[in-house]
Amino acid sequence: MKRILTTLGCAFLAATASGGAVAQLIPVLPGPFAPDYGEILSPEAAEGRRYRLAVGADFAYDDNVFRLPAGDTTATVGATGRSNESWISRIYVQGNVDVPVSRQRFLAQITANSFRFTDLSYLDYNALDFRGAWLWQAGDLWKGEVRYEHVRGLTPFIDGRPIVQNLRTLDYGVANAEYSLTPRWALLGGVIAYDASNSDSGYRPGNVRQLGGEFGVKYLGTGPNYISLLGAVAKGSYPDRVATPLFDDEYTQTDIGVAALYAVSDISFVTGRINYTSRESPNVPARDFSGPTGRVDFSWGLSPKSGLLFGARRELGVFEDISTSYTVTDIAGIGGWWEQVPRVRLEATYERWWREYVGGLAPGLPNRDEDLAFAVAGVRWTPGHNWLFRLGYQWSTRDSNFTAFNFDSNILFGTVEFHF
Repeated sequence: MKRILTTLGCAFLAATASGGAVAQLIPVLPGPFAPDYGEILSPEAAEGRRYRLAVGADFAYDDNVFRLPAGDTTATVGATGRSNESWISRIYVQGNVDVPVSRQRFLAQITANSFRFTDLSYLDYNALDFRGAWLWQAGDLWKGEVRYEHVRGLTPFIDGRPIVQNLRTLDYGVANAEYSLTPRWALLGGVIAYDASNSDSGYRPGNVRQLGGEFGVKYLGTGPNYISLLGAVAKGSYPDRVATPLFDDEYTQTDIGVAALYAVSDISFVTGRINYTSRESPNVPARDFSGPTGRVDFSWGLSPKSGLLFGARRELGVFEDISTSYTVTDIAGIGGWWEQVPRVRLEATYERWWREYVGGLAPGLPNRDEDLAFAVAGVRWTPGHNWLFRLGYQWSTRDSNFTAFNFDSNILFGTVEFHF
């Protein structure tokens, strides 16, 4: 079951309307690439009861923290006297558990983080994150997953100026089940809930809660191949917002689509999900929007030591002000890795975004259009079973018809980790 993709933001950037959440090609920095449950433990972990404890440090140098156009100073966004560049560090301790019990599997990850900004100390913060899952099976006909996540982090700088510190917290839970009608056909169902909140008072009108359900039918082909017909209905509210003629305090979202996986070979496969997404605001119907969403990815295994990933996706995202109700974003990307030298892995990704801001409530105001690009290159070295080193570079740029949103950014980043 795919989860609903959520973007937490300020009063105007509340949540996306995309139908499924997946790992992005471009990582969130500083910090190691965001782990999923398949990566909670190292590949060297022994079978049976498996545990892993890691202590590490990430560092990054960002030359344009405020994402300002060339020639602008921090005074442009009301941050006079503050630096626009900074070293950023994260010290972390992380524990991972993977416990199989009969036909059940329990996974947990808890991470204690301490973030520090050398030249912007007002952004310093600590966070305790948790991810846990129970992969369950009852007999030969029933299986599913129960998952909970609690994650806290700084509002991304790309869509909001970090004049004040705003920490966003996401509590996300899902419980789903799959029932095998026949060896080829299965029924799917699940409940998805999340609560997204912001620490700064100016961002709290963007706090959002959502509860929804997903249902469908799956046809299982040979091997891992499948195709599913899925539908979802969700009800959301903004608990710190009062409905006005411009901004609603609730919404309903529906999605219907098809998801599929096709194995081209043992190490190459295509996955995808195509939806039609619709969101309705009962008190401000001018904010309603709908359209196709989804993504397709082709993971091409060139060899056991190298591979490429091609991806394309289309997203609808809520972005509310007088000139905009939502965004339409088309994204294409390519990534690759190469591990020709034992324990040394080269990684590189590139993504291009084409985004349009549409659905405003004031006729005659121009729409904002922008073209964004992100590129990352790095090397990962694991000189033994206990050490991980990573060093890399990220470049990003935005070209907008509203020149105040143009920027170029360069980030150097690295990781040192010891795990046992």
